[in-house]
Amino acid sequence: MKTLRTTKLAAACWLAIMVSWNALADEDTKPAAAVPTESKSEAAAPATSKPVAPDEPKRGATAKAALPPLGEDQLRLNFRGVPVDMVLDYLSEAAGFIIIKETDVRGKVDVWSNQTVTKDEAVDLLNTILNKNDYAAIRNGRTLTIVARDEAKKRDIPVIKGGDADSIQKTDDMVTQVIPVKHANVASLMNNLRPLIGTYAEITVNESANSLVVTATQRDIKRMITVINALDESIADNSDIKVVPLKYADSKEIATIIKELFAANQQNTGNRGTGGGGFQGGGFQGGNLPAALLRNAFQGGGFGGGGAGGGGGRDGQQP
Repeated sequence: MKTLRTTKLAAACWLAIMVSWNALADEDTKPAAAVPTESKSEAAAPATSKPVAPDEPKRGATAKAALPPLGEDQLRLNFRGVPVDMVLDYLSEAAGFIIIKETDVRGKVDVWSNQTVTKDEAVDLLNTILNKNDYAAIRNGRTLTIVARDEAKKRDIPVIKGGDADSIQKTDDMVTQVIPVKHANVASLMNNLRPLIGTYAEITVNESANSLVVTATQRDIKRMITVINALDESIADNSDIKVVPLKYADSKEIATIIKELFAANQQNTGNRGTGGGGFQGGGFQGGNLPAALLRNAFQGGGFGGGGAGGGGGRDGQQP
């Protein structure tokens, strides 16, 4: 019995030794388990050696965030190659303008500014854009009425009186300007100014007030007033005032004759003499009736008749 137990115990020990030996053999043939672990550590090392930065905003978003906020009366214009209608929509949305289009507006817009502009400056820029395409914007409070430029002359546009070029803004807003003239003849000035302004403008004269009435953009009116003042001052520099005392002749009659004399010379009407019974026989000398009357008056012959010609004058005798 003891022999049987000893044999079984020996067999169990031998079996345990064989199992242990096989396990050691398997461990020797397998790759080291630490190798993958070390590779993972090495792969994770770059991620832990440098901290991950937060997501940076895009360049466009950074530039937009850097712009100062808009004030109550400020706008930012940045349009490149867009239709005019897009600019009108922006002014309506951003500035609160009410847009009334009475004509079909066409054309492209290229205008931008890195600085903000006011509502008034935006309307001035709009008129510059529209003027280039033969349109105009008429402002009445918050309402902007878009019309053709030729039609704007007949609308309720501002009327300004004065001849000071420095007080006029250099904009493309349509206005009517009443320009008083001191010395020059307004009819002659109108002929001189006509070639200097576009066909869209309207120029009329008021001879009784010696004034010009011009409907155009303020930019063109400013330039015309500069020309008018230059011509007016040159005439004033060439003119002189003298007081001539009269002994016998009536001053009112002499003034009338002088006016007629200068008018005749300016118009180059030529001879206006009358036949028979004139001065120095058969008509007025030089064929100019006012000049002859003026000469006769200063000679003391009065205005009653002729001098040395056919009877009349002072007792009908030769002086």
